[in-house]
Amino acid sequence: MFHKIFVIFLLFLFSMESSAEYFQNEIAGIAINLPPFWKTKVSKNLIESSSKDNQVILRMTSTNAKTQELRVKNALQKIDDILNDVEYATPPKGSTRSLNGLQVTYVEGKGIHKKTKQSSQWSVATATNKETVIITIIATEKGNTKHGEIISRIVQSLTKTE
Repeated sequence: MFHKIFVIFLLFLFSMESSAEYFQNEIAGIAINLPPFWKTKVSKNLIESSSKDNQVILRMTSTNAKTQELRVKNALQKIDDILNDVEYATPPKGSTRSLNGLQVTYVEGKGIHKKTKQSSQWSVATATNKETVIITIIATEKGNTKHGEIISRIVQSLTKTE
């Protein structure tokens, strides 16, 4: 009997974790799906979310930077504010690709979190529909390993809204 209840409980947990909550930045016309079990705060032009264990932090906010160079520079400023010893895994000017009808420019790397002193991996991206958003993801090495699949699903969920 216990085994049957445990299996039902696991199925319930799995179904909760596989669903997502839809959030949109109305100003930019861009939406993202986030896990329902993450801690998420939403305002008019800012979405902040973190894993329950605080090993991953995601931030999506609007920017009024007019050029792609300034957008990437604004995105990287957040990384410099949070991390020391920043290293780049991609060119600092960013790489651009198409994702769900959006042109997304991203930069990735690693560094040491200023407060926690933990080695962290980071990525920033800019995407434009009506206006531009900056998406920042910072994950400890443990968080990147533990939540890597979830992070990938979050990134893949980035879409335009009408």
